[in-house]
Amino acid sequence: AAAAAAAAAATAVTAPRNSPPHIVMFVIDDVGWADVSARGNYTGMHTPALDALMRDGVELRSMRVQPVCSPTRTALLQGRYPFRKGQGLQHYSTIKPGSAAKMPLDQPTIAELLRDYGHYSTHAVGKWHAGYAKWEYTPTGRGFLSHKGYFQGQIDYFNKTFSIPHGFLPGINITGLDWWHNRQSVSDERGRHNKYLYDAAADAVLDAYTPTDKSPLFLYYAHQIAHFPI
Repeated sequence: AAAAAAAAAATAVTAPRNSPPHIVMFVIDDVGWADVSARGNYTGMHTPALDALMRDGVELRSMRVQPVCSPTRTALLQGRYPFRKGQGLQHYSTIKPGSAAKMPLDQPTIAELLRDYGHYSTHAVGKWHAGYAKWEYTPTGRGFLSHKGYFQGQIDYFNKTFSIPHGFLPGINITGLDWWHNRQSVSDERGRHNKYLYDAAADAVLDAYTPTDKSPLFLYYAHQIAHFPI
């Protein structure tokens, strides 16, 4: 299952008084209700950052999300149930390798709306999995000024490769690099754990951003942890 949390966040940058808020939207894969330590620490995992968001923010206790990757993302990014006409996705299915599926281009993403109507500086870090058959389906084609991460459903945390799932194409074993900065593949970061690379990418966005009431910040942070393979 996939869990998602969105928060208007006061990050390392501070918005001027009476200006639109900076927004950080987190998407967290495969984190269940009982995996957050504030809910009883049933699993023994400690999640102080998520606990603080729950304690100091607003917890939606009856919120529902889609059970798998792509529908969760498309629902959040476009504000529509994935089974609606034109979405091309169902609530139980992710975008498969080699698929031409995408979010409809005639329906804007939150990044496109914030960029065009709120003059936000929009950036994405982490997993996409919302269409990649053409560049216009990828983050920089859907309203984000920058993206660091991967396009498919999962990659190896160290070597950044994606393998076609066993049985998807019988008799064919395909593995390839799926690690990108905007529209350029990146091959010189193999051997470094993705957790630290995501942190560095988010820090780079914040370091390059100049706080202003004319262009607030929107960061879509779709962290890979704790998605398979761990």
